[in-house]
Amino acid sequence: MISVIPVAKNGVSYALFVCGRSHSEPQTAATGNAENSQVGSGANFFTRPSDEFQVGIIERPAGYEVKAHQHPGRNDTIHHTTEFLYVEMGKAKVTVFDEEWAALHEQVIGAGDFMIAFRGGHQFTMLEPVRFIEVKQGPYPGDGKAKMFRS
Repeated sequence: MISVIPVAKNGVSYALFVCGRSHSEPQTAATGNAENSQVGSGANFFTRPSDEFQVGIIERPAGYEVKAHQHPGRNDTIHHTTEFLYVEMGKAKVTVFDEEWAALHEQVIGAGDFMIAFRGGHQFTMLEPVRFIEVKQGPYPGDGKAKMFRS
């Protein structure tokens, strides 16, 4: 069964973990509810509409067509770099921190799980050899400006 684990402080999203997804079984993003778990149930987003990064699962049956479309240009300000990390193989422990480096949550993630880091800090301890797929906003500012490390 799918588990959606939000990490927040004072109503502000810091991270979101989605765990327990099987590679072969369709699951509904927001609820994990059996009545909504059939392919073709539509678009189900884990993130809130106000989050700076949107992640969801879209399930459609064979033959369904998404009409050709484009997304209009926007002039939004990105306040934090948001990262999406999908675990392809292995297992890791993730610690999520606020801006003052206070630990907010620890979560073990494994193959098929993913996390979204919205703000604050995070640390990974590999429990097994791991392969992540990472997606984040660009452009990349370079190694000297991309991260602030805990001292």
